[in-house]
Amino acid sequence: MFYALSIGLLLLTALMIGWIVFTFVHAWISEAGSFWQRTLKAGKDSATIVWAKVVLVAGGLVAVLDKIATLAGDPSLAAQIQQYLTPQVVSYVMMGVMAVNVWARLRTLNK
Repeated sequence: MFYALSIGLLLLTALMIGWIVFTFVHAWISEAGSFWQRTLKAGKDSATIVWAKVVLVAGGLVAVLDKIATLAGDPSLAAQIQQYLTPQVVSYVMMGVMAVNVWARLRTLNK
């Protein structure tokens, strides 16, 4: 039962990552302008949406990384990641993500 649920969540996460990347890249390619203008247009003129998509894709990749590593034949990847991702490092990463989120939201509000 739990194995089927795990596989279902893996597939759902992989589909979410794929859809976000596909729609963003498609919109980015369709737009004209500089790199940042195209990036903002792909995020519907919102830096907050662009940042949220980056965080969603990164979080999704981390969530499925151990399953991908197991399928690739390296089941010890989880232990290797835990060696470097201590709670202190995770808290610093979360603070950085939220700092960029606040900056992006304030930038969007000032339009």
